[in-house]
Amino acid sequence: MYIKLREIDVRSTKEISLPNTFNELNKNKVYWLEIKCSNNELIDKKLQQWGIDIKVTNHIKKPKTHLKTMLISDFVILNIPFLDISDLQKEHFITILACKNLLISIVDETNHLFDELLSIIKNHSFNFPTSVTLLSYFIVSEILKKGADINSSIRNQVNRLNNKMFLSSENLSIKDIIELKIKVSTVSNIVSEQYHILGFIPKIDWLSQNEEQIIRNEIKEVISGIGFLSNDIDRQEDKVNALYMQYQMVLHEKGNRKLNTLTVVQSIFVPLTFIAGIYGMNFTNMPELQWNAGYFIILGIMAAIGLGTLWWFKKDGWFD
Repeated sequence: MYIKLREIDVRSTKEISLPNTFNELNKNKVYWLEIKCSNNELIDKKLQQWGIDIKVTNHIKKPKTHLKTMLISDFVILNIPFLDISDLQKEHFITILACKNLLISIVDETNHLFDELLSIIKNHSFNFPTSVTLLSYFIVSEILKKGADINSSIRNQVNRLNNKMFLSSENLSIKDIIELKIKVSTVSNIVSEQYHILGFIPKIDWLSQNEEQIIRNEIKEVISGIGFLSNDIDRQEDKVNALYMQYQMVLHEKGNRKLNTLTVVQSIFVPLTFIAGIYGMNFTNMPELQWNAGYFIILGIMAAIGLGTLWWFKKDGWFD
């Protein structure tokens, strides 16, 4: 488990010792508590020991069941679903607890979303002190950045399958399309949930300073970007669905061609089999058996029937 408490002052950060309770923190300063933990339930008791209301901690134990944004005991609680570009099948959660001067982020130990946040805090371009709202802006921006990377990856995968469909459909399998279909659907659901959950942040009014309003407007712009991502991923999902339908049509066409081939073969050999069956019967009085050239005549007739049938099918467009 990784736990770091930092005091944020304009563009500088200072790691400080954890207090007995968060009530001991200076109300006029801003703090960021970064927690990386493999199980949210493990951090539950620690947060209670530091003075966080149990009503708050109950909403972080199982993030998937508490996706609705909550406001309890001066804390805004956000459980934000998140996907890692390295594994789009596995859903992660970012839990944010925020009040006027303290932001607590809880992520999985394998999550690297906030690795660059310290650098961003030290180099941000805003000309006023860092606040919880500004920290929220940085977090939302990082989520948008990762979402854009995932969206770009999805778009590339969809384009590759589309190209394969039109250039070499025989190398495309239904498994490829179904896997991408599931992947895109998962990403679409996650980004849509992010859009609705993060949309609550600009409504929070911790401070009334003009700077805060500027940041809220910036957050709205970022969230509108997430909305754009959601719409774009929906379009990619439509493309995959269309690709799936096209592949079904290709399979249907291949099946029809095979059926056509079987029909042609059957049409040729049915009369030939009929002729062979007649002359395979063991009757004594069969005049043709006495013909010196009977064998070659029958073979010629059979060849003429076969070639004539092929010519008729070709003329009728069966081989087009």
